[in-house]
Amino acid sequence: MYYYIHLSTKAVGGDIDAFGATFPGVPMVLFGHNGQVAWAPTTSLYDVADVYLEILDGDTVSFLGEDVPLIEREEVIRVRLADGSVEDRSVTVQEVPHHGPLMPAESLGLPLPLNISIRWTGFQARSVARAFYELEEAQSFDAFRGALDHYFTGGMHWLYADVSGSIGYSSFTSIPVREVLDPDAPPITLLPGDGGYEWLPAEGGPDPFLTLTRDEVPWTTSAPDGFLASANNDPVGQTDDNDPFNDPAYLSAIFDLGTRVQAPARQLSALISDGGVSLEELGMVQLNTLSRPAERLLPFLSQAADPPPGPRRRPDGRGPGALEAWDYACSVEAVGPACSTPGSPCSSATCSAMRAAASSAICSSPSSTPAW
Repeated sequence: MYYYIHLSTKAVGGDIDAFGATFPGVPMVLFGHNGQVAWAPTTSLYDVADVYLEILDGDTVSFLGEDVPLIEREEVIRVRLADGSVEDRSVTVQEVPHHGPLMPAESLGLPLPLNISIRWTGFQARSVARAFYELEEAQSFDAFRGALDHYFTGGMHWLYADVSGSIGYSSFTSIPVREVLDPDAPPITLLPGDGGYEWLPAEGGPDPFLTLTRDEVPWTTSAPDGFLASANNDPVGQTDDNDPFNDPAYLSAIFDLGTRVQAPARQLSALISDGGVSLEELGMVQLNTLSRPAERLLPFLSQAADPPPGPRRRPDGRGPGALEAWDYACSVEAVGPACSTPGSPCSSATCSAMRAAASSAICSSPSSTPAW
């Protein structure tokens, strides 16, 4: 949940005067504007972590033919109890030195015990606070992009706009360079922990591993269509050929399919063709709930569903007729999207086919970030 805040240091001689949204307790405007520039994010889904299956023998793991001792440390977690008191609880953490923390096998809930470690760029002792501080002071795209050079963890698509009419996009974060990109063991799967799938070491710098340079991570100030939009999608089409490993720089193998960003992009293109986009129309683009998957899939699913025996409509109005009449908008009152939810009372053959083919993904929620 976000909270709106107005953060100003002007009264005490500072340079910040920003308004926007933040998480409770965070004294920064995470996305908003400062009167000159505005910025807003969606999650980028860049691949910044690897998960390894370790070969464990007592208190050592096998790595490159050697037995490497685990690091063991105690961490204290302060827990507030129901009566309001606070209790310190000690937890023993085991860590694979070259990868990261070892997940407790019992916490995974798997039928077979697996020894899994996680390596993540966010485990480095770095802070993103400076990025937001500089965003709130930024007066240009260069300053905006420079601020994001300090955003090392939790990659985001960042959209930019300023009062002069300029727009831009940047998505810098620490993305590790892997020594191998193996389609048979891609980084998005469980990797062998005994070597061969590591991050290249860095020669100096703040991190012990090599990362993509700022110019290898997508950014632009160009908008051939007149707008820039993001919604967790692939920003440069790396996955368009179903092979994310054949590009100069590997970003990720998993992005949103693009249906979320397609809806606002289609609307904005139509509005621009009609002569321009008003502030009110931008608001309507933001609030649009059209489901592109439903628009694409439902005609085929309705055609494929066998006609159910007996009446084709339930007393509550749900049934194939309700789906055929649906305008693909996921409004609160609409019956259509409710039929696509697993476990919903809609039991028609069309709804069953839709659930089997599309699960609960038929409705895409409105983007949490403006698409302009």
